[in-house]
Parts: sequence; structure tokens; C-alpha cells
Amino acid sequence: MRSIKRIHPTSDETPPWAGMAFTQPLDSDALHELLKSQYPQCTSMRQRKHLAAIDFLNRELESMQNEAMVLQASHPGLEELDVCKHQRSLSPSLSHSSSYKSPALVEHHSQQSPTITKIATGQQHVFSIVDGGLAIQPKKKRKMTPAERSAYKTTRKIGACDKCKRQKGKCTHVIATLMPVGKTLRDDDITLQRSVVMLNVSNQLS
Repeated sequence: MRSIKRIHPTSDETPPWAGMAFTQPLDSDALHELLKSQYPQCTSMRQRKHLAAIDFLNRELESMQNEAMVLQASHPGLEELDVCKHQRSLSPSLSHSSSYKSPALVEHHSQQSPTITKIATGQQHVFSIVDGGLAIQPKKKRKMTPAERSAYKTTRKIGACDKCKRQKGKCTHVIATLMPVGKTLRDDDITLQRSVVMLNVSNQLS
């Protein structure tokens, strides 16, 4: 037998304890014996009344939660319906935008070269786009001929002319003045003719 019953239903505007009443008269021996049998661990009638009220409210709360879960499982809430409608409304536009390509983008992609060349120090790598992948084709620089190597060594020994030094460029004026292409110079010839060559080069460039 329950010790508390509800006279008036609960609402959002009233406190949860409003409308609660004991099933037996408050000062009756029947209520005293009922609460004593239900809550023997309590040491006073006051404690038993409080604990009876707490248990009653807990049972009501569990009942409301169970009803809400059943209702939510059988009928989706308004928020879930709004989310579903919003997703359905966005689905056509998203699929259209994913499949649509801008004409300018397609034209720009078609104009791009399928080969990308990257030059590194001492070696040249050619990257060719084949079947969606990158095929690396290493390509080494051409070796210098004996005449070019000799001219390079001679330029290193004599040094560049003043104009090429200022511009930090490759100097070919000294080699052209000293010798024809394909011949080499001895170290003593370079030492003796250095001052004369530099003077001639300066006159040619001025």
C-alpha cells in the first residue's frame, strides 16, 4: 500500500510537491504504522514522511522519463523533423554543385602543360604526367669539350674583366682575346700576357 497519492496532476507552472497527500490521515495510527513498516531504518516519524515524499517524487520522475522515451521512439521530435527536412532540401543543391564544373576552370585546366620541368644544381629532372602519375626522367647536363674545359681553366687563372666582374656574369672577352677556340695556354704565357690582355679588353669594351 502506498503512503502518498497525488490529488492534482503536475504542471510546468506548479512545484512538484503541489497536489501530494498521504493516503491516511496525517496524525492517524494507520499512517504511523504504514510508514514505520516501509521505512524501518528511520528513527522518527518526520524522517519517514520526508523519505516517503522523496520516493514518491522519484517514482513519478522515472515514470515521466519512460513515457518520454517511448514517445520519442515512436514519433520523432520536432527538432529531428526540422533537421531531416533541412538535409533533404540541401541534398539536391549539394549533388549539383559537386558535379558542376566552371567553364573557366575546365578551360584553364585544358591549357595547362602536361609536362613540368624542374632544374636542380648539376642535374635536370623532367617530370612528365602520364596516366595521372609522375614519371621522373633524369637528364644530365652536357659535358664540356676539351676546348671548352681549357678555356674555362684559363679564365679561372686570369680572371674576368672589370665589366664582367661588376655585372657578375660569364666572361668570354679574355679567352677571345688570348686565343682562338680549341687551343690552350701555358701558365707562363698567361702570366706574361695578363696585363696586355686586360688592357686590350678594356679598350674593346670602352
